[in-house]
Amino acid sequence: MKHWTLWIGVAALAWASGAAAQDVATLTLEEALELARQNNPDFLSTRNDQGVAEWSVREAYGGFLPRATVSTGVDYQQPGPARIGSFTAEELGFATTPSYFFSDYSASVILNLSGQSFFNVAQQRANRHAVASGVRAAEVQLETAVTQGYLEVLRNRDMVELRRQEVERTQDNLTLADARAAAGVSILLDAKQAQVELGRARVNLLTAQSDFQTSKLRLIQLLGLDIEGDVVLTSEFGVFEPTWSQASLIAMATGTHPTVRSLRATAAAQRAAARTAWSAYLPSLTAAARMSGYTRQVGDDQYLIDQGASRLERQMASCEDFNDLNARLADPYPMRDCSGFALTGTRLDSLESAVQSNNRAFPFDFEKQPMTFSLGLSLPVFQGFTRQRQLEQAQAAAEDTDHRLRGERLRLKADVASAYTRLTTAYQAVQIEESNIVVAEEQLEMARERYRVGLDSFIQLTEAETLKSRADQAYLAAVYTFHEALADLESAVGQPLRPDGR
Repeated sequence: MKHWTLWIGVAALAWASGAAAQDVATLTLEEALELARQNNPDFLSTRNDQGVAEWSVREAYGGFLPRATVSTGVDYQQPGPARIGSFTAEELGFATTPSYFFSDYSASVILNLSGQSFFNVAQQRANRHAVASGVRAAEVQLETAVTQGYLEVLRNRDMVELRRQEVERTQDNLTLADARAAAGVSILLDAKQAQVELGRARVNLLTAQSDFQTSKLRLIQLLGLDIEGDVVLTSEFGVFEPTWSQASLIAMATGTHPTVRSLRATAAAQRAAARTAWSAYLPSLTAAARMSGYTRQVGDDQYLIDQGASRLERQMASCEDFNDLNARLADPYPMRDCSGFALTGTRLDSLESAVQSNNRAFPFDFEKQPMTFSLGLSLPVFQGFTRQRQLEQAQAAAEDTDHRLRGERLRLKADVASAYTRLTTAYQAVQIEESNIVVAEEQLEMARERYRVGLDSFIQLTEAETLKSRADQAYLAAVYTFHEALADLESAVGQPLRPDGR
């Protein structure tokens, strides 16, 4: 694990707990990049898509597994007259029905295989690769933004230092003008002019300090943090001579840039989606197995006892009627024994015991139903051109992405050429501005000494001061133009290019 990982955890904890305003934290560019990857809201929302893509692949493989469903339920029916068709139970000669308790369960396993089941796996795997490539492209964009923000803070920090040096120099000029005016060797106007120059330098310093603080706030916002204390940037960047060829950089950008890879992966995913859409023309196979059971319990045991007693009475009456009719025949059959239907106390007790024993099924004493199995094959014939429309839509999306890929390669080629030209030009400008600073500084010292001995006017000293300030600013602009052009070139190429990795 890199050395800055521990620092990140400690710093994030300190900032999250609300550090005091006087606390100061140091921050390198590498630490800033890692903090942005872990906390930038926009990047985190993009990276979250990877989890969805992973589960989409698992879901696609799950299409080869059967779907299992288990269900159960209970019902209660109040006592009252039941309705059979357009008649009530009373109209058909039945008594009022008692209350009923019902429960049931069912368990089913269904396997559905189609052409889409097979093609969907390839599509979701391609989608996962496209999402991962898109996250990497977003990460490169975030790294570019953080690097540029970091450089902007350093530029404004150095500008504050230049403005502070200007204030010191104009203060020295004012001291010199006051001394000459007090000695009577220069006019009072020189001192007044020196005061004006000092005021302007102080205003420029205040503006530079404001820009410096604003750029730090923007950088902290980009990192996705809420830091109350001050932050000191510690990374420094040197100017070096670019040694790459423009052709090699363009080949690198158009071949391996994360955005190019993301678009290639997206196009592959869309072509896989087109194959999945075409699979709608293929047949599908469905296999299923189902088992179920139910219970039914009458809410009033007496109802069943009365029904059993009534049934015995009817059987007794039927037996006696048969014997009476049989006795009148010329050659009668053997008489039936009707004593088995007599409703004696013992038989009534037995009936009550049987009812109480059998009417206790609710809710878990299920009556199992026979299992059912099914196997079916279906072939879609015509669906109103829906399948063809989906196929054309997926193919058009893939072609659109191919066009975007070509346009992205052209854009990267132009960006690399532009950033490379700016980089080499800025490098040459830095060499020239270094010489200009030396000359301007010598000229300022000479003008200050000539003004001290009365050989030059204060206007000439002011002009020398202005030239020194311009030379400092031009050198600062050339240096950071070099670093910004290098950051743009790294963004266009899609990978770091600095010799030291920074």
